[in-house]
Amino acid sequence: MNKRTRMRLFSASVIAFFLVLAAVGFLLSKSVKVNYDLADYLDSDTETRVALDKLTEDFGMTGNVQIMVEGADKDDADTLFSSLSALDGVLYLSRTQKENGKVLFTILVDGDDNSDTAKSVVAGAKALFSETAFTVEYGGSAVKTAAIQANTQNEMSLIIVIVILLSVFLLLLSASSWLEPLLLLSVSGVAILINMGLNFFLGEISFITNSIAAILQLALSIDYSIVLLHTFRDIRKEETDPAAAMKKAVKSVFLPVLASALTTVAGLAALLFMTFTIGIDLGLVLIKGIILAAIASLTLLPAAVLLLDKPLEKTVKRPLIPKGEIFCKVTKKASHIILPVAAVTIVIAAVLQVFNTYTFTDATGENKKIIEEFGRESTVVLLYEKNEDRESDYEKERLLLSALAEYKKADGSPVLLSAVSLSATAEAEYTPEGLSATLGVPEEDARLLFTMQRLYDDPSLLSLSPAELLSAADLALSVFDEGEAKAALSEGLSLLRGVSAFTASEHTPEEFRLSLASLSGGEVFSEKNAAYIYELYARRNGESEIPERLYGRDIVAFLLKEADTNLVIKQVIKANEKQKLRDMLRIDAFLSDTGAYDFRKMGEKLSLFIPTLESISLDGLESLDGTASLVSGIYILRAAAESDFPLPPVKAHTLVSFLSAEAEQNPILRMKLDEEMRGKVSEVASEIDTAYSLLVGERYARVLLSFDLPNESGEPTAVIGKLIEDGRSVFGENLFFAGELISTYDLEAAFTVDNLIITLFTVTAVFLIIMAVFRSLSLPIILVTVIQGAIFLALATSLLLGSGIFFLSYIVTTCILMGATIDYGILMSSSYVNLRISLSREDALNGAVRIAMPTVFTSGITLVVCGAAIAVISSQPSIGSVGLLIAKGALGSILLITLVLPSILYRLDGFVLRLTWKKRSRNEQ
Repeated sequence: MNKRTRMRLFSASVIAFFLVLAAVGFLLSKSVKVNYDLADYLDSDTETRVALDKLTEDFGMTGNVQIMVEGADKDDADTLFSSLSALDGVLYLSRTQKENGKVLFTILVDGDDNSDTAKSVVAGAKALFSETAFTVEYGGSAVKTAAIQANTQNEMSLIIVIVILLSVFLLLLSASSWLEPLLLLSVSGVAILINMGLNFFLGEISFITNSIAAILQLALSIDYSIVLLHTFRDIRKEETDPAAAMKKAVKSVFLPVLASALTTVAGLAALLFMTFTIGIDLGLVLIKGIILAAIASLTLLPAAVLLLDKPLEKTVKRPLIPKGEIFCKVTKKASHIILPVAAVTIVIAAVLQVFNTYTFTDATGENKKIIEEFGRESTVVLLYEKNEDRESDYEKERLLLSALAEYKKADGSPVLLSAVSLSATAEAEYTPEGLSATLGVPEEDARLLFTMQRLYDDPSLLSLSPAELLSAADLALSVFDEGEAKAALSEGLSLLRGVSAFTASEHTPEEFRLSLASLSGGEVFSEKNAAYIYELYARRNGESEIPERLYGRDIVAFLLKEADTNLVIKQVIKANEKQKLRDMLRIDAFLSDTGAYDFRKMGEKLSLFIPTLESISLDGLESLDGTASLVSGIYILRAAAESDFPLPPVKAHTLVSFLSAEAEQNPILRMKLDEEMRGKVSEVASEIDTAYSLLVGERYARVLLSFDLPNESGEPTAVIGKLIEDGRSVFGENLFFAGELISTYDLEAAFTVDNLIITLFTVTAVFLIIMAVFRSLSLPIILVTVIQGAIFLALATSLLLGSGIFFLSYIVTTCILMGATIDYGILMSSSYVNLRISLSREDALNGAVRIAMPTVFTSGITLVVCGAAIAVISSQPSIGSVGLLIAKGALGSILLITLVLPSILYRLDGFVLRLTWKKRSRNEQ
């Protein structure tokens, strides 16, 4: 086996090894979980992270869905509310209805925004409305998350296709062979697939990382392969043996590729120090990608080139890239102008970029129609540890909610839209006026219902004697409509009053006879008998004169006594009349009782009394849902008639529980609460039950606040800062906050620290790496200044264009540009220093620019194209703005490296060489 055959077999083995790794990586990548919730990447000490951990522990995660319906009247809204409430996964449902027929339903989902439950609720709602003619708009964080997920998946496929096509076009321009673009992209593709597979061991990656990592890996690392390929092509002109030429090429580019990879890794490593841990997520993935790309460039690419050496030679073409002479000529003639102009421009850009505004949320997926109609509803969750004294918790809730009600936006409108809390629902204190508004009953009836609840809660508030009860009984008649119930009650009361009037009044014999006949329903005895009874009464009592008048109770008692011994009386008073007379005395005794009884005791007393009557029937009273029920109604009406009867506020759950339990039992309640009102009571009762399950956990309780604020810095930051301050002043440190507004607040607070740490780390790390690898102090100073200038230019353009910068875009771009585009400067400046060992500064500059131009042109423009493709196609600000800043920064780096860096090297030749530990040239000038 000859040398060439062994070389080809070895190359084929290397290629096969990488292809196997790529295949495994592709399969593993399918199992990588993608996380769409940026809040998961907040530091463990932030307000949001602490609160979310506690929320998950006690309540689980929740999502939010908004549905705006147009053209719905009140009945439609009621029906839709019931239908939406019945959907599986709906934890809580609220609605806001406007007079223009638009209704906003807000659903709290039992599962996070990306859960199957949230997707099921949205699907169920859409199926429900598909059967109606209403115009419907969907919004909320769950819908927004689904939109981001769908858009990201669709857009990234398109971005990858466009990036590959544009990369092929750019590579064809600079390539010396028609096969080179395929070769370079294949090597990069293998490294990308392996890296994607390694993400499996991270468990999950963010949707931002998943979207841009592969494209950025291609753009950041393809220059390694380009440098090696161009170096191999130059050596191949003098070296006939391909293997020997490749060995020299690898040795020649090893140090520049190492430096480039290290600076890129150093820039990306800064992401690992972010308190917002998505930096760790993105940083780890890209660092792996850069390392794999460098390894593939120095192993897989050489093997592929050697295996395809003949086809590459047969497909030779002329490269179409700038030679660099024009840049050298401009440098020599205009460097004295270029340098001060560049310095002033960079200083101005550095000042301008300080005034940039930064955004911290992604507005993609928000429904603008809902926002325009009902405002931007942002939910904040307050979480606190329960006390044994729950009343103190409710009082703290009320105190804080009262303070929040005073929060105003810049235009004077309230900040707080609504609050869901136990203190505002189940533990809210109703007044009669509040109950009237809630149930839609007249205020007079509401006071009656309050009075009823008060008496049931504390019967001792009103005590009556039997006579007072009878006197107040007419109040009950005013409640009944005409009918059997009212007739029965009227008859019973008339009978009692008749007996009471008879027994308690004095009568002549004739009056006695007529009254008794009236009560008995017919004549009992004649006038003669009546006169005899009065005469006998006088005789039996030893009176000389017959009394003109006697009390009814005395005559009745006398008759009953004589009926057993006096034959005349015995003949006059029949058995049934004796029973009636006894009943009259029983009624008289009952009504003569001066004791005061509450309604429960009075009901018991009356229930025991009525069965003792032998011939006088009070069935009309007993038929009214029981004696006790009637008695309680009379007491309630009597109390309600008293202007000074105390009606303090009553807890909602207490009042509603009472109304629910007694609605069918108490005749007054049954008449005062119609079906619609009972439905409202049932609805409120259901809401109270839901409130307890929604807001109270085993250890913690929570309050749900809805603010009309955008999820951005500025005014919302001030409001949240005050909320946290006021909340802690009421609850102490035992209060936690969660929600998109809170996470934005946390991100903004972390951004300042992250930005400072990352900038210092990136600049320092890159500086030290360049200094160590090239043993130079001047090169890191020059290169870091140039690339930082390009970053300032990119940021300043954002200010001039009036567009805010997504905070993560700024951090990622700073790291990537400093670590990646500095590669072009390293290649040019290191080539210049090496060439100055044996050449004059003019010749060294010409050579350095010529060597660097293919990489700067191809790799730099590729980075610009990749960034621009992401920016133009992606609808996600969190993704698109990364691409835009990278494109602008890469373009600025290319301009500064091709125009300004040559001028710096040429004009500061002595500074560069004196601070570079290389062998000095005897041609040094």
